[in-house]
Amino acid sequence: MIRALLLGLALGLATPAPAQQVAYGSLTQPRQIAVILDAVERGDIALAERLLAGSRFDQGDLGYQAALLQARVLRARGDLAGAETLLRAILRERPEFRAVRAELAGVLAEAGRGRAARGELRALAQGAANPDERRAFEGLLDRVGTGAGLRFSGFGALLSDTNINSGTDAATVLILGVPFPVPANQRRTSGQGIRLGGTAVWERPMGPGTLYAAGRITLDDYAGRTFDRQALDLRLGVRSGTERGFWAVEAGADRSWLGHAGLDRGLGWRLYGAHALAPDWRLSGELRGGTRRYDLNAGGTRHSAALRLRLDHALRPGLTVWGEVEMAREDVPAQPITGFDRCRLALGVEHQRMGGLGLAAQAGLGFDRHHAPYPGLATERRDHRADLSVTLWHERVTLRGFQPRLTVTAVRNRSNATIQRFDKLETSLTVVRRF
Repeated sequence: MIRALLLGLALGLATPAPAQQVAYGSLTQPRQIAVILDAVERGDIALAERLLAGSRFDQGDLGYQAALLQARVLRARGDLAGAETLLRAILRERPEFRAVRAELAGVLAEAGRGRAARGELRALAQGAANPDERRAFEGLLDRVGTGAGLRFSGFGALLSDTNINSGTDAATVLILGVPFPVPANQRRTSGQGIRLGGTAVWERPMGPGTLYAAGRITLDDYAGRTFDRQALDLRLGVRSGTERGFWAVEAGADRSWLGHAGLDRGLGWRLYGAHALAPDWRLSGELRGGTRRYDLNAGGTRHSAALRLRLDHALRPGLTVWGEVEMAREDVPAQPITGFDRCRLALGVEHQRMGGLGLAAQAGLGFDRHHAPYPGLATERRDHRADLSVTLWHERVTLRGFQPRLTVTAVRNRSNATIQRFDKLETSLTVVRRF
């Protein structure tokens, strides 16, 4: 399957079109290349070898295209080592020749060298001309050499101090002019923490689509035991796609614990997908819904629904800008004061240099309007939130196989409910590894 995908990709990156039925010797060099390519595609390796041996290509990059075809002939003959040597020789002189790198990834995958093949695919992803192409290569990374259909990833992170309700800085607040103390456990008392987790994904082709199942476990450990958190997330879905996009539908269930006691559990669904609108434009989004129940608050059952749309635009290879809008609603029939309607707008940029340095930044503005008057207020609670985050990483920087990512996030929440006002600056170092 991988070989077919990579060969199709490599052929798509090549230039020629089939030649007209005229004498080979009277054809121009580009048309001769097209005839040889046609022979390779039809499996007539003997004819391709004879034509390559008796032809000379000295116009532009046609010599490199002929060398690529010679490598495909060697691969078809089973000489994977010879094909790899020739392809690497081309890349030393023409590192930007993407069809050659795609062919090399296929040769390495066929030889059982999945890690080396992933390296070539990653190089293609970094230099992709648009978001769809980049994501297509990144999607292949997890499929090279994983014939069993099961793959794993692990992650860890250093966590800043936190609080169950996002953490107010105030020791007292004024409600109708009367000061009220804020309990210590409602301020930032967790201390620094560490997060560990892992994900397992299994998939199986089913006709035009793929059935998949995924499980994730996350463990947060803080100096303050009250804030320790554990979470388990299970998902089952079906995904189908074409070269221009995909769609998927999934059902999920999750369970979490806080302070080593049951916190909440949820059931939900999600319909999501993406589609290429043009070579440099990609539209993606999701529609989701679900119900969440709380162990210590039977009346807090929450029903949620949300719609999110995102538009990506590739300005040049490795540089993408995007915009996103989200509309959400959460209803709590027994406690309408905690239900709300939300609108959020975010803008971001992702830049991946060929040297391996990566930068992602995003800024967001959101507005929440709650469904019932807040205690001490004549109207419902209204929150305005602004956030800014920057993430840095380098493809060649690893810690025992784990890639570190440094993220700095600033959040400012303003509310007509005084206790819900806060400013927060968080720095986290996350390391991720795929197995």
